[in-house]
Amino acid sequence: CRRHRVITIDPDDAKDFDDAICLERAAEGNWRLWVHIADVSHYVKPGTALDAEARKRGNSTYLVDRVIPMLPEALSNELCSLKPDVDRLTKCVEFLVSNDGRVLNAKFYPAVIHSQRRFTYQEVLAILQRKAGPDPIEQMLHQAHELAQRIRRLRFRAGSLNLDFPETKIRLDDHGRIVRIEKTENDVSHQLIEEYMLLANEALAFAHAPAVD
Repeated sequence: CRRHRVITIDPDDAKDFDDAICLERAAEGNWRLWVHIADVSHYVKPGTALDAEARKRGNSTYLVDRVIPMLPEALSNELCSLKPDVDRLTKCVEFLVSNDGRVLNAKFYPAVIHSQRRFTYQEVLAILQRKAGPDPIEQMLHQAHELAQRIRRLRFRAGSLNLDFPETKIRLDDHGRIVRIEKTENDVSHQLIEEYMLLANEALAFAHAPAVD
């Protein structure tokens, strides 16, 4: 998938970029959507010391001023991080989605991407609040936003709960003192990524669901 217009969208202070998307128009008014997740399994093999330590930690722990990572930063912030302008390994879900947001088909495979741009949520929100210009990536963002909102409406229509709890981010100065506390808004830039990550998780769950007679 190196030729695709793959992008990442993350908080402004993110150090590891673990998911990415690409959207293209398909035949008959449908959309081809690629959701990429960083392929940690390529580097962390079962039964190794790295695997054993990661299992002990269970997850990365996020504190106000630091992260205690589940995996070494050489992996989480470098080799596995989906940075722009470098080849990175992913697990990919490729969707065929109708124009009204229904998933028509999904397939799974390992991929290599070459991310074209790293965005923050604030940058994406600013792009979505103005008309799309000639930049094809900006045009893709507008299209991805519109499709994500259609998917979101279908999800709530099907009974999904809107669990939108208030979140805050504490900003520190160079000496570790609190400068300010900011409220984190779940705006359309967050929802864009959120809907596609949910779609990937749902597709994986359905693919591994037991057959029902």
